Amino acid sequence: MGVGLLEVDLRQFLATASLATLSQILNDNGMECIELEFLTNWWTTESLRRRSDDSRRFLLAAAEALGARAIKAAPSLEGGLLDLDLFAHEFRQLGMEASEHGTTIALEFMAFTNVPTLKAALDLLTATDHPAVGLEIDVWHVDRCRTTMDELSKVPLSAIMGVELGDGLHQEKGDPYRDTVDNRLLPGRGEFNLTEFITVIRGIGWDGPWGVEILSSDHRARDLGEALADTAATTVSVLAAAEREKGPSA
Repeated sequence: MGVGLLEVDLRQFLATASLATLSQILNDNGMECIELEFLTNWWTTESLRRRSDDSRRFLLAAAEALGARAIKAAPSLEGGLLDLDLFAHEFRQLGMEASEHGTTIALEFMAFTNVPTLKAALDLLTATDHPAVGLEIDVWHVDRCRTTMDELSKVPLSAIMGVELGDGLHQEKGDPYRDTVDNRLLPGRGEFNLTEFITVIRGIGWDGPWGVEILSSDHRARDLGEALADTAATTVSVLAAAEREKGPSA
């Protein structure tokens, strides 16, 4: 089992406790896989960079203390054109620091950012050329970026730092960012072909953890215990269905 922790939640916990206490709590509850998030503006300058560097130091220290396998990072949420040389240089520096803290950096490509496609993300990884950086392959963004399963099947295993399941409708609802944080569905409750996605990822050779990311206004309003139980049940169901079918990937 595992858990993903946001910086804001970590900071709130540490206002009254320690990383050692949190590590013990996680260990006592069988949380073997830890991921932290969400690092933004790691390529910028001035005040934005100062805030980003504060988050960077905090998340790297927490990752080392908790044994986190990865820290998730975002491209520019403002969109625009990708400055490949700048981003590769800064991403490499980030990877070097992650290595020193015993963790990795997982970048999420998203349609509304300046890394809007799988190809753009892979081009950035190639230019960065560091083993501690890779991609978080989130099925939501695979769908929203119009990534084909053929494209996905060609991703090298070494480029994958994490995989996330969820579900949704193919038709975007309103603002792309709000759609991303408010409209996701539990695995198997939407229109995504999760069996094909899982089969392709397994075909690449992925045998790591399967994360679940359900950013949803409806889900946030639910009772926590019921929401967790439902999420676990639907996720196990889609993984089992893919295992039974083991059909061809497209």
